[in-house]
Amino acid sequence: MILVTGSNSMLGKAIVEKFLNEGEKVRCYDQYKPETIPDGVEFIQGDLFTSKRISQACQGVDAVIHLMDKSTPQKIGRGQMKKFNIAGTQNLLSVVKRSNVNRFIFLSTYGVYGKTKLCPIKEDDRKNPYTPYGKDKLRAERACQLFAKRNKINLTIIRPALILGPDVKNSSILISLYMTMGLGIDNVMHISGNGDTRFQLLFRCGQIQLRTIRQLNLFSHL
Repeated sequence: MILVTGSNSMLGKAIVEKFLNEGEKVRCYDQYKPETIPDGVEFIQGDLFTSKRISQACQGVDAVIHLMDKSTPQKIGRGQMKKFNIAGTQNLLSVVKRSNVNRFIFLSTYGVYGKTKLCPIKEDDRKNPYTPYGKDKLRAERACQLFAKRNKINLTIIRPALILGPDVKNSSILISLYMTMGLGIDNVMHISGNGDTRFQLLFRCGQIQLRTIRQLNLFSHL
């Protein structure tokens, strides 16, 4: 059984669909119940601070893919955003420990690297986030790494760049999508100044070519 938190997101839906197509058992966990739930999927509604609901979601689970987060302080404020991203992740980890889950995959962001002239960015490059979201994710990453070391849990951290697709409604992101579709085989966008600032596009979704968890070999043991 695989648990996907934040399953209502575009990435969450793609991951759930991928696993279902490959015959995996999937349980979804999110704050809001979607209008439609795929056949064969169990959905539990809750947040990262309702321990009873999280415990229910983690029961009988072999692996957790943690996508649930807050990317902006809009509507909830910066304090609540920070609490959700960091303390919420730590709370989930504590339940994972009690539930004997042996695999944890955490969705971080390329934003943990901050401003850099390097392209492509390498995994071990210096982390210096400057956005609230990047700062939250880096702190949550460190919490995950410490937890995995202490409890000998198999941890994978993913740091994707901008993810584009049909469910995106943000106008700025949609403009980026149209620009990306015109890049042809190139995978680097020059976005500001004299062209020295570059943005690495890891996901090309003009034709919905998402890299899935399985393509990244994160679940090769399942």
